[in-house]
Amino acid sequence: MVRLLCSGLLASLLFGACTGSRGNGYTEAPEGYAYKLLAIGDGRQCASETGAVVCEAVLRSGRDSIFFNSRYQAPGGFYIRLQGASAASGKQHLAGLTEGDSLSLMVGKTCFFREYFDTLVPYFLSQDSLVRLDLKILRVLRADTLPPAGTGIQEDRELEELKQIDDYLKQH
Repeated sequence: MVRLLCSGLLASLLFGACTGSRGNGYTEAPEGYAYKLLAIGDGRQCASETGAVVCEAVLRSGRDSIFFNSRYQAPGGFYIRLQGASAASGKQHLAGLTEGDSLSLMVGKTCFFREYFDTLVPYFLSQDSLVRLDLKILRVLRADTLPPAGTGIQEDRELEELKQIDDYLKQH
């Protein structure tokens, strides 16, 4: 009986160690972000023609300090364009969800600010390595109903400079 209990405990420890979990129930994606599904919705499914999602969002630093809450700072919702994103941003994971789904994403800070806000990492996050996004998908928007990316928005000089530096580093 003791042997059976010990072998069952050992098997559960081995299984738990091999799941690719980051801790606290997060699963690491091969692309470099981590995610955890919090709730399952029953709305419209995102599809390949999905261009963006509108979410309720709480953004936290790696040390769990809230720096953005869409309820107060974006009452219309946090708008996330899904097309043309890097795999490390976790946006492709959002494209596979439905309206009403809630999830938590952990994304590297540099990738996060480039992909979600099109800017540099702010000074108050310089000591952190990750940003945690707690999202609830409110609406799915089709790509053919969206304006072209960058319409009416002046390109950020700092971001353009970063892109040039990245291109230079890739070539040399």
